[in-house]
Amino acid sequence: MKKVICIIAVIILIPLLSSCYRRIYVVPARPEPPSVQAEVVGPVPYVGAVWVGGHWVWVHGGYVWVPGHWRAAY
Repeated sequence: MKKVICIIAVIILIPLLSSCYRRIYVVPARPEPPSVQAEVVGPVPYVGAVWVGGHWVWVHGGYVWVPGHWRAAY
């Protein structure tokens, strides 16, 4: 009877103990983004508009410039 209980305990404990280990993924560091590009800010298109400056965004292994634009204030 003790042998059966030990086998059942082992069957239950192995999956529980194996979930204790977590996988750690090492992601290579991204290079610094290029310097900010100069932009010409035009006149305010409507009352309440706010200028959102351009910025670099990491896309598919490289930086892409997102130009500045006017947006409605919240």
